[in-house]
Amino acid sequence: MDGDEFVVFLPGVVEEEGQQALERLKNWIDRINQHHILLPIGISLGVATGEKGTPQEIVLHEADRRLYAATRAGKEILALAHLTP
Repeated sequence: MDGDEFVVFLPGVVEEEGQQALERLKNWIDRINQHHILLPIGISLGVATGEKGTPQEIVLHEADRRLYAATRAGKEILALAHLTP
């Protein structure tokens, strides 16, 4: 079964803060799964951060590449990248 993709932009957030936000999202989904056993939700996350001046299109493209890498590696994976201009 294919999944849906969502983009979350966190402007002004450094890499560590972004990773923490997505870990909270993953933990929230884990808690949902504890109560809804019939249809568990799996999550793969692709994350990219960029230095000031890195074009948004480049960051988005890298996040998408990381998402697909995480998906190929299995569920419950968080793949990170940090880009510089």
